Amino acid sequence: MKSSFLTKTLLLLSVTAILGVSAIENGENVNVSEGLDTPVGNITDFPRDTNTLDVDLHPELSGNLIFQICYKITMAFVAVLRLYLRVLNDVVDRMDAIPSCTNSFRTMFRRLFTRLNCKSEQFAFSNSGKFWDVVFVGQTNEYECVGDNQWDEIEKGLTVAFNENDQFDNVSSFCLNLKFDEEWSALVRLQVSSEKTYTDLYDIPCDGDLLSYIYKEDEGEWTNSVAKIL
Repeated sequence: MKSSFLTKTLLLLSVTAILGVSAIENGENVNVSEGLDTPVGNITDFPRDTNTLDVDLHPELSGNLIFQICYKITMAFVAVLRLYLRVLNDVVDRMDAIPSCTNSFRTMFRRLFTRLNCKSEQFAFSNSGKFWDVVFVGQTNEYECVGDNQWDEIEKGLTVAFNENDQFDNVSSFCLNLKFDEEWSALVRLQVSSEKTYTDLYDIPCDGDLLSYIYKEDEGEWTNSVAKIL
């Protein structure tokens, strides 16, 4: 039904255009400067911002009901289009403010879903003559889960921790807290592969004060620090 109405409208506009052209070809010369503040020499000089009806330029069209209806429909469509473009322009102008408006939502999202399942796959790590199974849980500053993309840095942090601490030689499982600048943080669980004390590595307890390592971009290395996991 919408297509039929649009088709009829286009046909009416086409007929109007034909009638207008025909009237110009068959009609006598018209003084288009009459009634205007500023005289104009020909139709091409007619001011663009003047809303004078074509019937003022061509009196022979004054009795053309179809022309008048089509003209009013066209002008109404133009008015709606201008309003739409004005609203659209306002929306575009405010696009820069959208990110700041989403900060509160992102904060709320993180608070409501702090227990979001960000469990990593199991990784393998070798140090101090032992092979370790490693898993970790963490989030980035973009509220995404820490995963494969961060493993290389996690492995570097573990290497530094093992090189600086001898107590890892006497345990078969432990936890380590790692934080990479302000980009992401992760709680890492490790277990000696050959012992398998815990069937599920996520059952490894991480209570009390944990050894923590932080990587800062300005220092360019992992450094030791003590942190308590709440």
